[in-house]
Amino acid sequence: MSVSKKEKIKTFCYQCVAGPDLMEVEVENGVATRIESLYGIQDAHPGGGRVCVKAFGLVQKTYNPDRLKGPLKRTNPKKGKDEDPGFVEISWDEALDTIAEKIKSIQSEGLVDKSGYPKIAASFGGGGTPTQYMGTFPALLSALGKVDLGFGAGQGKKAGHLVPFLRSANTDINMTLAMAIIAMVMVHFWGFSILGFPSHIGKFINFKEGPIGFFVGILEIISELAKVVSFTFRLFGNIFAGEVLLMAMGFLLPLIGIIPFLGLELFVGVIQAFIFSMLTLVFASMASVSHGSGDDHH
Repeated sequence: MSVSKKEKIKTFCYQCVAGPDLMEVEVENGVATRIESLYGIQDAHPGGGRVCVKAFGLVQKTYNPDRLKGPLKRTNPKKGKDEDPGFVEISWDEALDTIAEKIKSIQSEGLVDKSGYPKIAASFGGGGTPTQYMGTFPALLSALGKVDLGFGAGQGKKAGHLVPFLRSANTDINMTLAMAIIAMVMVHFWGFSILGFPSHIGKFINFKEGPIGFFVGILEIISELAKVVSFTFRLFGNIFAGEVLLMAMGFLLPLIGIIPFLGLELFVGVIQAFIFSMLTLVFASMASVSHGSGDDHH
């Protein structure tokens, strides 16, 4: 009859960002059978030597017959909540070769798509996953360049994401930039129409009044470019900030609690539309007035 060999090994649990938790594992014939707290260090441990309850599940997790011990490969190309991915276990060599081939293919085509988003994504189980557990993986991600990183767990939810039913077009900076460019193009069109080409262009390219006049023309050009930037970011910043506020309030005060903020953002939208239109009219009025010294109007 063989004699059972028992021993206790001091180690730690690092399953979450709250760790590491010091603990003692009872091992019988090479198999972990029990997790214990280290009450002997209670005077030096902020938790009195007690280990988190999550650590007590390590024995079941380690010897669970359904525990994944190798990489899985998806066999069903169709994706969706109702689709079975058809995962099958493969070797580490096959998994690494598959990933390497895909990365090389993406690198040859370009790391970002037409919208400027990275084609390669890396996801981690939690935001506090220590880099020392990742080996050379962070160095690989850094060497690749642009990579979309995702942190946090998503247990209990598959293939789901939030899609706003209605979203303000002005939360896209491309939209506000286009509006700013169109507005300023029309402002100068009105300036050319009223003053004529020589008089209007003379505000920006002026050699008749010497170096000072030329320098003032350069400042006018910078001023016109600044108007485009100001138009773009004023509208984008206000509307985007409102969308962020609504998103936050939607989580904190869903349904009824968000109604006052919807009214607030509607009011902000009306005010921003008024400001944008009034500034366009002011700039158009300024563009219709010549800066020439011989003019009687200013």
